[in-house]
Amino acid sequence: MILLLYGPNIYARDKKAHELINAAQKKYPNASFETLFGDDEGSIYVAHQFLLERGLFSGGKKILYVRHASVFSQAELWVHARTMATQDDTLCILSEDWHTRNHTKEEASLLDGIDHTAQYFAPYTSSQAASLICSSAKTNGVYIDSVTATYLYTHFRMNIYAVLEEVARLSLFSTSITSSLLRGLPEYAESVAVFDFAQAIVSSTTRAHRLTLWEHMIFQHVDMYMIFGYLAKMAKTQTLIKALARVDILVKSGRLEMDQALEELVIA
Repeated sequence: MILLLYGPNIYARDKKAHELINAAQKKYPNASFETLFGDDEGSIYVAHQFLLERGLFSGGKKILYVRHASVFSQAELWVHARTMATQDDTLCILSEDWHTRNHTKEEASLLDGIDHTAQYFAPYTSSQAASLICSSAKTNGVYIDSVTATYLYTHFRMNIYAVLEEVARLSLFSTSITSSLLRGLPEYAESVAVFDFAQAIVSSTTRAHRLTLWEHMIFQHVDMYMIFGYLAKMAKTQTLIKALARVDILVKSGRLEMDQALEELVIA
């Protein structure tokens, strides 16, 4: 059996893979098991040998987990994969970074003729990510509020692993991680302020409130392109997305400077 786990959410893919592996090992405790990484070309030979071997004590059962399998795309593994798909004694879990739900022609060609089951893992929404981060921190005796968790998820470009590592680092400063804590750290002082501003714009607050925050951005000489970047990452409504696209056009065409274009957006 071949299971393809793909999509941009690496954390969720890894979690699902380990659930499948644990279930298979519980059912077949003597099964041979191998984890390989697609960024190591030596893994091709290891995978080849693993799939060919017949263990004396494993009952012939094998579990192969390949993370980032793209390196195998033009290799012999795919030939063996076609054979393995018809075998009941082999579970092959391929984890791939393909970001779109619908496969490209190249991706589809790799799967052509292979009997497989595929599952797509979309990125977490901000609320899903915040919930996961908060619960993980709580398990380790650390408190983090949902707003700060959302900020870190945005700051680390939706990389849950990076966020959890940062939460562990920040817990050395305090077991209560809040926006106030981050504002006191030089590496976060500016970006937290930008996040607060972007969140106000995204949340459609009053014009007076938006202008007050905008003045703070001006007085602090915050990088205008950083502000635009945060807004682009956090925008959800079509109205704001279209407004940001207009800002981008105005700036790139030289008709307005970034601060002028953003000010128009704030006022509107």
